[in-house]
Order: sequence, then C-alpha cells, then structure tokens
Amino acid sequence: MRRRSLLASLILLTVAACSDDDIVQPAAVNPVQQQSSQVASVVITPQTVLLAVGDTVRLTASTLDVSGSPLPGRVVAWSSESPAVASVSSTGLVTALVAGRSVRIRALSEGTTGVATVTIGN
Repeated sequence: MRRRSLLASLILLTVAACSDDDIVQPAAVNPVQQQSSQVASVVITPQTVLLAVGDTVRLTASTLDVSGSPLPGRVVAWSSESPAVASVSSTGLVTALVAGRSVRIRALSEGTTGVATVTIGN
C-alpha cells in the first residue's frame, strides 16, 4: 500500500511540475503550401519566334504554382494549332513547314495551358 501512495505522489509531482510551456503543440498546416502543388500557369520560352521554312527551335515550358514558384518535374504535352504549318515534338522542338504563316504552339500541364506564337517568314 505504501508503494502505491509513493507512486501516486511521484505522478502528482511530475504533473504539477509541468507548465503549459512544456506541452508540445502540433504544427499548424499552411493551406497555401497544400495548394502550391497544383500547376497554376505554364510559361513558354521564348513566347514569340520568327523562323524560316525548315528551321527549328526548342521551346521550354515552365510550370508554376499560384505564387509563381517553379514546379519541376511536371508532365507537359505539346501541340500545334496547325501541324501542317509548324510541327512540335513531345520535347518542344518546333519545325517550321510553311512560309508566310503564324501558328500557336501550346504546352499543357495538369489542365493549364501556356501559348507561344511561331511566325514563319517568306
């Protein structure tokens, strides 16, 4: 019996010695950080290009979150609005095919699209 009362006294002393500063609170979750993983914009570089027939240029797409921070490693799908005028590969390599025309090249990532304009001179 004496042993139990000694143990109970130790527990009470330990609890009484703890202050509110000793209690560890869970870290708050920042809702902006949770949303930052979504692609908010796709920026193509360069945004405008002038080529001659047969020339090529490699476009690059940067995926950004809502605060403009880069989101590396996102999948980007490339397309040309007129593949007969200028084609684009899956890596962003554009080939000019028809003189005197302009074409928009799109980069799509997670439902968000960026656009560049390629003009093919005469």
